[in-house]
Amino acid sequence: MIISINSQHHLRFERMKFQNRNKCIALTTLLVFLTLNKKWIKADIQELYNFSIWIASSYPRLKDEVVSAIEKIIKIHLVPIEI
Repeated sequence: MIISINSQHHLRFERMKFQNRNKCIALTTLLVFLTLNKKWIKADIQELYNFSIWIASSYPRLKDEVVSAIEKIIKIHLVPIEI
């Protein structure tokens, strides 16, 4: 999967690696939300893929801990979009 943002801040997706489209839609939603707020996640494709798979395979009874970890991971990788 290639996710890039061009100078006009449009997302481009090519060759999705996800077998389950729900994970792809969830990641797309996150990236669109961040873009609308002039933010981006600085991570390579494999990190984003692993992050999505980890969330999807997390244990439901640990929801609060998983949400907390998601927040921390996003904060670590969050960068402003340079205009």
